[in-house]
Formats: sequence, C-alpha cells, structure tokens
Amino acid sequence: FEGTLLTALPQIEHADTTTLGFVWTPDFNAVQNPVFSLDYYEIDISNYIDTFSAQEVLDGCYVLGLASECAKVRRVGGNLILDGSGVEIFTQNLKYIKAEGIELGFAFGIPVGRGDLQFSGTANHYLTHEFQSRDELPVVDCVGYFGTSCEQPRPELRLIQRTTWNYNNL
Repeated sequence: FEGTLLTALPQIEHADTTTLGFVWTPDFNAVQNPVFSLDYYEIDISNYIDTFSAQEVLDGCYVLGLASECAKVRRVGGNLILDGSGVEIFTQNLKYIKAEGIELGFAFGIPVGRGDLQFSGTANHYLTHEFQSRDELPVVDCVGYFGTSCEQPRPELRLIQRTTWNYNNL
C-alpha cells in the first residue's frame, strides 16, 4: 500500500527564471520622488503541480483516444449529469508552464495645497503564458483567452493604477 501511495504523490517542480530590469529615479522639480522601472521576465516551470482541466481530459479521451484519460470520465446511467458522474481531476505533475512578459512601473507625487496626490501603477504586457499538460496534448497559450482550458483571464495588456490624496496628516 505504501509503495502505491508514494508513487501517486506529485514530484518536485523545477523552475528557471530570468529577469532583467532597470530603475530610473530622475530629479524633477515638479513632482515628488519619481520612480520608473522597466522589467523583462521569463518564468519556466517544468514538472509543475496542478490539475488537468476537464476539457483536457475530455480532449485526451475523445480526440486523442487515450485510455488513461477515458478512465477519468465517469458516466452514471450513460451520461455525465447524474450524481456521481463527471470528470476526475487529480493534483499531479504536468509537463510545463511558462510566462514571459514586460512590465513598466511608476510612482510619483504632485503637491496640492497642504497635501499631495500620489500616483503609482504598473503596465504588464504578456508575451506568452503557455502550458502543456502532457506530451500528447497541444501547447495552450492563454494570452488573450479565457475558457475551459484557460481558467484565469490573462489579458495581453494589464494596467493597474492607484491615486492617493494625502491632506495634511490624513
């Protein structure tokens, strides 16, 4: 029993990361503490721990004819809508996931009367955000997509900005 249980546990992930960037802090009289940054990043995780999406299991079974994936489809009474039926999704090691992009950051303040306005934000441009669950399944790039295989929205360009008004000590 112990040997079976141990082989079912996920193995260690391995990540290679590359980042390159710079920070610029110019001396402008019109703004307070300006900071600008530009970064490139690439994160590549092999043998990553996650689950297959239900769509990947169904594609593996019905499109590729993989018996291992068909075994994860549980039908009760010939369909997938009755209690006890569905697609089994277990945590396991998947082939790889990779994210690559460029990010611009900024922060500065502008005096306003007895206070100031503080601005900060980031703009992230994804070059890729792809994964492959196993050799037999295709590589899926989720940049700009959301759906059954790309469960988290991953826009090509993501902007976040924050403005804070400070008045006296408030």
